[in-house]
Amino acid sequence: MRIKVDWNKTPSTKEISDCMFGKFRQHLRERGLREGTIENYIGNVQRYIKFVGKDHPSADDYTRFRESLYSLKLSRSTLNQYGYAIKAYHKMLGNEVKFKRIDPNNHIPLYFSAYDVDRIFATIQNLKHLAMLQVLFYGCLRATELCNLNDEDLDLQTLTLRINNGKGGKDGIVYITDECAHVLKDYLAVRPPLILERNQPLYDGGALIYTICLPGIRIELELISVVDYTSFPSILQRL
Repeated sequence: MRIKVDWNKTPSTKEISDCMFGKFRQHLRERGLREGTIENYIGNVQRYIKFVGKDHPSADDYTRFRESLYSLKLSRSTLNQYGYAIKAYHKMLGNEVKFKRIDPNNHIPLYFSAYDVDRIFATIQNLKHLAMLQVLFYGCLRATELCNLNDEDLDLQTLTLRINNGKGGKDGIVYITDECAHVLKDYLAVRPPLILERNQPLYDGGALIYTICLPGIRIELELISVVDYTSFPSILQRL
């Protein structure tokens, strides 16, 4: 007697989603997007797919999702970022959607006073966190630019930092202060060596800086009520 066995395997919903997002990641890389931007796009599309409940949404699904975003009273910039990400996903599927970019509000920028700066830096008790925060502040860097810094990018003699693959894939030079250089010297004197792919990251941890250290600094500042993020300059809203 021959036993009939069905050896066919039906892929799970998670396996299908993982495959789609892997394909989407590759699609974005081929377009030349930076890894930080790719992660943001994927996060936005994951929330979109969860909302509509299917991997191949329609233009009507996008309309419903966008209306739900409006009800959350998100910023114009955030709404645009969702639009860019979802448009890229639909383009990969061959089912393009259109969205109207919302012009951002032209607010008068906020600035730190000398007292604000001293108070913020005096709050940080961790030397590594202080070195990170001062480089972010004085160099006006984005979080991903901070994560990408290597020792060779720092020149304490000329008080400069070389930025590789910054916004728009551009390189550049930024300047730091004597105070920042002094903190960096103290940090480098106690930092253990760490070689990753033949590079010495300025801050050990690589991508973990983005997911652990920077949010930790933000929480540290919020807990003691040093900053109000509802009206805080954009340099620390990047944390």
